[in-house]
Amino acid sequence: MKKTIYIACLFLLGIFLIVTIEGLHFNETNAIPGDVQIVRSEVMNDYGKAVLFEDKQDKTFGIAQLKKEFNVLYRFGGSTIGHWIEEGKPFEAAGFGDAKHFSVAIKTAKDSNIKYIFSKITAAE
Repeated sequence: MKKTIYIACLFLLGIFLIVTIEGLHFNETNAIPGDVQIVRSEVMNDYGKAVLFEDKQDKTFGIAQLKKEFNVLYRFGGSTIGHWIEEGKPFEAAGFGDAKHFSVAIKTAKDSNIKYIFSKITAAE
């Protein structure tokens, strides 16, 4: 009987550990779903990082929030995807965030000298 309880406890502990570390990555690029290239990242005070990225497949861009866990791992916290500059438009803006953290990125047209404008906004406490 004790052996059965011991095995059940180990099994539950194993499930707990798997659920806890699922979705954790050692670098920013692997934490964002898809085939992406990091353009710029900024540290967000108590959350983790705000990351501006480009999708290598369809050449769109987006912003992701990556939560820092255990001081070395990143967990995907959501993102915008699929932003592109429409024909004849000078720029495209993307924003993502919540009540405490908000990030905005503006990608300009190819003929502009400015490629990106990226800003993070943190609410005052």
